[in-house]
Amino acid sequence: MTVSAETAYEAHDWEGVLDALGGREDLSPDDQVLKGDALYWMGEYEASTQVFEQAFKALTSQGRRSEAGKVACLLAYLAFRRQAMAVSSGWISRAEDLLEGEPTSIAHLWLRIFHMAQTLFVEGDVSAAADLAREVDRKSTRLNSSHSSVSRMP
Repeated sequence: MTVSAETAYEAHDWEGVLDALGGREDLSPDDQVLKGDALYWMGEYEASTQVFEQAFKALTSQGRRSEAGKVACLLAYLAFRRQAMAVSSGWISRAEDLLEGEPTSIAHLWLRIFHMAQTLFVEGDVSAAADLAREVDRKSTRLNSSHSSVSRMP
């Protein structure tokens, strides 16, 4: 029985995701995101970043602003993890531009989490960071999004 990439993804079967997608180069942006996430969880950080960048380009060219903004947030996070702060800031700026005027989505919450981290760790403003955390919590509830979805970022 062949398992779909989505089924393998939901089961956190990262190798299954890659097996289901095969070595194809013609993946849809959605499949690229699945592949990038699977690679991340398998510890293949550089490969993951490359696949997410391909997905970002494809989503942007298709005019899928919210989805591209979400991928920009993922790329910002990956750059932050590598301590490439200028790169991370660049991806955050892209995400902000793409998400401006778009309906509130999980990507908006991720962006607010970045703002919260900056407020806490760069500006040292614990009170303002706590306010941002409460905002994310409220918006998460309004989006009918579980906290695990918000924290699902790799």
